[in-house]
Amino acid sequence: MTALVLAILLLVGLIILLRVVRPLLFRGSRPRQQNRFTSPGQANQFLEKVPHHLKQRLTNMAGNANVAQRLVQSLQVKYPGKPAAWYWEKAIFDLERDRRY
Repeated sequence: MTALVLAILLLVGLIILLRVVRPLLFRGSRPRQQNRFTSPGQANQFLEKVPHHLKQRLTNMAGNANVAQRLVQSLQVKYPGKPAAWYWEKAIFDLERDRRY
């Protein structure tokens, strides 16, 4: 009976140890997500496809152009393959929804 309890405790200890040690061992081995734009010129081409009023509205709502661009880039990762203006409209919609305008 004690051998069975000891074996169960040993297995539970091993499982807990593996859950703690495994993330530490493989922390840096995950490939990083690449930026959608490979050069600043491509980013500017993307911005030119969007109507100015959308860029201006999102920039005003977000606070500055860098924040607006990061919002759009995060949407590009989450919803790939959409038209350029769609990402800007979605970012505006999300901010309005979150702020309950």
